[in-house]
Amino acid sequence: MADRGITFLFDFVDPGSYVVFELLRRRGLVEGSDRLRMRPLELVPPEARMISPGDPGWREMSEFVGEIAEQEGIPYRDVAKVPRTRKAHELALHGSEQEVPMHRALFRAHFESGLDVGRIDTLVALAQEAGLDGAEVRTVLGVDRFEPAVREARDDAARLPVRGVPTLIGTAARANEGEIRLEGFRSTEELDAFLRRAALHGEDSRG
Repeated sequence: MADRGITFLFDFVDPGSYVVFELLRRRGLVEGSDRLRMRPLELVPPEARMISPGDPGWREMSEFVGEIAEQEGIPYRDVAKVPRTRKAHELALHGSEQEVPMHRALFRAHFESGLDVGRIDTLVALAQEAGLDGAEVRTVLGVDRFEPAVREARDDAARLPVRGVPTLIGTAARANEGEIRLEGFRSTEELDAFLRRAALHGEDSRG
């Protein structure tokens, strides 16, 4: 990870990941570019207990991030379910292979439309809206073509180690600093400070 750009470890149902993604986009760091490498990290892999939106810790975190989203003009809604996201990550990887970025559509489906991004039918519909072949997407998800890549990304994160999402990893502009990280999301100001250290801070372009 010593080259220019940052690696963004995220999950589609994590509020911090969503807001960071939108803030990065406003600063000219978009999915599919060499400056932003998206790496999936499931909050709830198949073997883990499902997250309840009513859990006190989750509720507190979600409300905190929601307040920042409101301040920044980022659409954000409370969700009734926190689904597993393996298939959503598989769709994003398929989209990247087809040069059809799906990350923003998946984030927005969950946090703006309240759709269940854990359902195959939902994912196929989103893929078709983005211009992907629906039948092909259903087949790709059905045979778990990108499941090994999602697992590998999780294993890579554990080796780094990365404790959770969102996490940004980059290389400081100053040669003597080496690798820099931002784990978790606490404020827009902290994110911008990280980007300045990586010499990746751009102009805010809302919309």
